[in-house]
Amino acid sequence: TWILDLPLGVDDQQGTVSQCRPNPFSNHLDVRTSQAFRDARLLDIRGLTMAALKGGTKLIRFDTQALVPGVYVIELVLENGSVVHHKVVKQ
Repeated sequence: TWILDLPLGVDDQQGTVSQCRPNPFSNHLDVRTSQAFRDARLLDIRGLTMAALKGGTKLIRFDTQALVPGVYVIELVLENGSVVHHKVVKQ
């Protein structure tokens, strides 16, 4: 019998735990990471930057009141250079 311990996602491969809440979101979106981030961007489905924040912390909040409902992507560049993406939905 073989047991394989394979990574389940991008976060596991990079040793990073990150959460985006609430998802779906409405007026704000909180992102929490186990490592400090260098840059964070909220991208629309076309890849255009809707919001960007500089890091140095493990918790950030995007103000999303002005966004239209739809699918977005959170892109985090961590202090170690790793890049993490999360799909989120605006109600």
